[in-house]
Amino acid sequence: MGGPAHTPPETRRETPARWWILGAVGIAVCLGLCALAVLFSGGAYWLVSQEKIPNPFASQTPTPTLTPTKTPRPTRTLTPTRTRKPSLTPSLAFTPAATRTPTLTATLAANALPPEGPWLVFDSQDGLWTVNPQGRGLKRLWAERPLLPEGLQANAAPRGGMLAFLAYRELRSGEEVPALHLMRLPEGRVERWLLAVRNSAGASEGSLRALVSRNGLAWSPDGRKLVFAAILDGPSVDLYLLDLQDHSLRRLTDLPGDEFAPAWSPDGSTLVYFSSDVDAQGVEWTEVWTVEPISGRNMRLLERASSRPALAGWSGLHQFLLYRRSEICGGFDLRLGDTLRPYSDPLVKGCFGGAAVDGESSNIVFSVSQAQAAYCPCADEPEPAGVYFLPGGQGLPQQLSGREALDVRWLPDARLFFTASAQGWARAYSAAGAPVGIPADVLGTLPSVGAASGLWAWYSPREAAPPRGLWLGSNRQQARMIYAGAADFPRWGPAGNTLLFFDGTALMAAEGPDFAPLRRQSMPSAPVDAVWVWR
Repeated sequence: MGGPAHTPPETRRETPARWWILGAVGIAVCLGLCALAVLFSGGAYWLVSQEKIPNPFASQTPTPTLTPTKTPRPTRTLTPTRTRKPSLTPSLAFTPAATRTPTLTATLAANALPPEGPWLVFDSQDGLWTVNPQGRGLKRLWAERPLLPEGLQANAAPRGGMLAFLAYRELRSGEEVPALHLMRLPEGRVERWLLAVRNSAGASEGSLRALVSRNGLAWSPDGRKLVFAAILDGPSVDLYLLDLQDHSLRRLTDLPGDEFAPAWSPDGSTLVYFSSDVDAQGVEWTEVWTVEPISGRNMRLLERASSRPALAGWSGLHQFLLYRRSEICGGFDLRLGDTLRPYSDPLVKGCFGGAAVDGESSNIVFSVSQAQAAYCPCADEPEPAGVYFLPGGQGLPQQLSGREALDVRWLPDARLFFTASAQGWARAYSAAGAPVGIPADVLGTLPSVGAASGLWAWYSPREAAPPRGLWLGSNRQQARMIYAGAADFPRWGPAGNTLLFFDGTALMAAEGPDFAPLRRQSMPSAPVDAVWVWR
């Protein structure tokens, strides 16, 4: 019972039989494979013999019986047919197929909107439109004209390819309210929109009018932030800061009146804006304020008055030229404002027609008409008629000319002050106040200077007095007429070799080197303003 287990006798006899069966099956499989190999070799030999393919291992000595079978072989290989295909290449080389591809590509590129920009955007009664720097690739961006109280200049971001504007949007209730739209070019895609009025029933009627009739947009110098006016927290218009980087929205002002006309300082550290309210007698009072976007600190610069202020331009990082305007007096109370201190003294106590400042030198030029010199109820000490110069915005005014002047404009690209009379823009002065000659043929017009090319294009818009036309010169002393007709909104392309302008509803393009204007597009209605949008 405790010894090893014994294998039954019948199991020991079964093991040798199993090995015999497996051996027989293996031999049968080997014999079958050998038979298949023999059959395959014989079939291959038969095919070779039937095809009469020469044996490479046979003797190379030709025999008479093989000669007839070998000579037709070149014909059967279709060698002439194959060599004939390359002969078709010359006939295909001069066909338009080879040259049409680059020409078509260039044509499509010329008619397309470049993804890297810039794009010329213009508005009309039929909405917003854009073209490429050659005046081609016309595309409609917006089907209706947006709310643009002061044109397109404040709506285009300095970089980033963005356009901001107010336009009405219909709510589910059927009510239409103003909304801020942020559009990216060249696609014309509205990436974001915000209601500019949260509760129209709670907003005052005067605030609703101010929101759509006064400028309330200002892009930061780097194009990353946008200040806009809206009625979101209360019954009046406030200013809000939208950061396009983190998409944050922050309220900047909280005054009883309506805030509008925001303007960034050149370094982006401060905003100047105006605040107005209406008293019980219906008189509008306006103040001048500043706000620091980072801290939110507001500071009043100018006390309230019943005349509207105007910002003529910046004369440095923190100083700006400020004055008030009324229908009776024109401009008065001209002064240099400073974002670092609340109050400043007036530079000019009398009335004037226009004022401008060179931001680099801080030199100021202003004009006085005969009527303002004779009657100025807004000031006690009127200046005689003429053109005046304030070097660095300091000291007493220096008279540059005793001739009457109605307005003044500073053109940074031309580095000139231009003064207007009843006959148009007739005189010019350098940044230092020296008189500058203007070609006789272009008296009354203004120049548009190409930053890249340095070419001067003198233009006469439709509403200007004759002569109307477009003149081109290599400097301010030379001019030749290239177009006899109205020239509105001339804009130089980025390369400086194309000048785009409008004559009514026609978009014209003058390309170098001859600059002969050609009609590029015909619009449904005449444009109202035009601006470059840069990537």
